[in-house]
Amino acid sequence: MAPPQVEGIDIYVRIKPVPKASNRLVVDNAENKIEFNIPRNESAGLVNNQREHFEFRFNGILEANAKQDEVFERVARPVSNGAMEGYNGTIFAYGQTGSGKTFTITGGPERYVDRGIIPRAISAIFSEVSKRHDFQYAVHISYLEIYNNEGYDLLDAEREIKAIEDLQQVIEENKALLKSKYDSAKGLGATVNDSKAAINGLRATIEQRRMQRAAAAASQGLALEELEEDPEETRCKAAMEQEKSRYKDAFGQLRELKKEIEHLHMLLEQSRTRLQRDFEQWMGLMLRQQQQQQAGQAPGAGPPGPSQGASPQP
Repeated sequence: MAPPQVEGIDIYVRIKPVPKASNRLVVDNAENKIEFNIPRNESAGLVNNQREHFEFRFNGILEANAKQDEVFERVARPVSNGAMEGYNGTIFAYGQTGSGKTFTITGGPERYVDRGIIPRAISAIFSEVSKRHDFQYAVHISYLEIYNNEGYDLLDAEREIKAIEDLQQVIEENKALLKSKYDSAKGLGATVNDSKAAINGLRATIEQRRMQRAAAAASQGLALEELEEDPEETRCKAAMEQEKSRYKDAFGQLRELKKEIEHLHMLLEQSRTRLQRDFEQWMGLMLRQQQQQQAGQAPGAGPPGPSQGASPQP
């Protein structure tokens, strides 16, 4: 096997399939390029320098119809081949929650064809080892999880109780954080409502002052432009611009806070589901260990006593 060509870090993007594809996404496979076209937010006003076009280039693009075997062959096969030749290799999946990282790396639990990069890489390595009769290999596997800056060995059976306790603590922390976000949203909502009411009040005052000035101009036989500028109207205009700015800032913060709250809700639901699953797995493990202990004892015989110098069966 020829040594792999080392060219640095290759970056691939995988597009997650969705029920309805967005017309704002343009994929150029010939150039390995993805473009996003985001229309400007009209509510931002006439003076709006918001960027509308974004362009990103990659070493390869895996479109929504890409299967797991294609992902492995294009992304992971060169890395596993390089490892067999003595080259260190890393495959790192990055993306937001729900983007498909676990499915890509680990795979789906229902169908064999949905195996992810990890099981396919293990199969590829052992398949290659079986072909190399002139070499000796020692293969070590570790399966780690890093969650909230804590590392967990997923192959260690002793971690189950601690993991469940830690997960419950995470749920409580997220609940407290969610409450604080709700409190902040309540305050921002009040600010938005106050600013909106103030803007409406100032607008009504301005309209009333203009009507009064128009009536005064008509009674004097003058054009409205010939009257002196109304200082109260000028003050109201300046105050309204300030309230508009205050309203825009508070509304923008409220919109971002809404996204954070929705994300926290999703994390809480995922944590609760995971906690239930981990607890059921732990209970199943405890029951199996108990059955194994009972099966190890002779029928009708009790555990050996201390005077016999024996220890309990494992």
